[in-house]
Amino acid sequence: MAGILKYEGSVRIQGKELKDISKEEISKIIGYIPQSVKAAPITVFETVLTGRKPYFSWRPSSKDISAVWRVLESLGIRHLSFRGLYELSGGELQLAMIARALAQEPKVLLLDEPTSNLDLKNQALVLKKLKEIIGKGIVSAAVISTHDVNLAASYADRILLLKDGHVHLFGSPKEVLREDVISDVYEIKVKTHYIDNKMLISVD
Repeated sequence: MAGILKYEGSVRIQGKELKDISKEEISKIIGYIPQSVKAAPITVFETVLTGRKPYFSWRPSSKDISAVWRVLESLGIRHLSFRGLYELSGGELQLAMIARALAQEPKVLLLDEPTSNLDLKNQALVLKKLKEIIGKGIVSAAVISTHDVNLAASYADRILLLKDGHVHLFGSPKEVLREDVISDVYEIKVKTHYIDNKMLISVD
């Protein structure tokens, strides 16, 4: 979807075949946040500024600089601007990567296992910020790849469930995360609970 890997079949974005869209154009539509990032010896501000690369060829303009400040402010991490990436906590680093993607001014965020390497506190921090981004209309949608069924149950509006690399089911959390479906896909018996109207799935 981000144009990184070769694929078979058809992938269309805004009515266009992905193969026919330039990488520069894709980066203005999709902001990709990988699962793991190496903490390079640069600052948060410099990192986020790289997200503006699709908009300048040599030097960033005042508009690019303003866009970086705006994104840092919207995520509540302006105070981290001149900290090195290697100085950040896991949650802060993930927010810096989200900020870099948002600096591209994409329509959609694409995240690969965004909470897999985070402790509980930082998971909550990142997911809260993602929810705020969607709520404010900064991007139209966030597409998250995850193995965490409880994360999907708590935050997803729609779920596409894969089994053996193929689409198994697509729908709302209640339609997809049924006990029989999850037990079949994960090959383990599970139980669904509701606490304060929130779905929780556990191994039976």
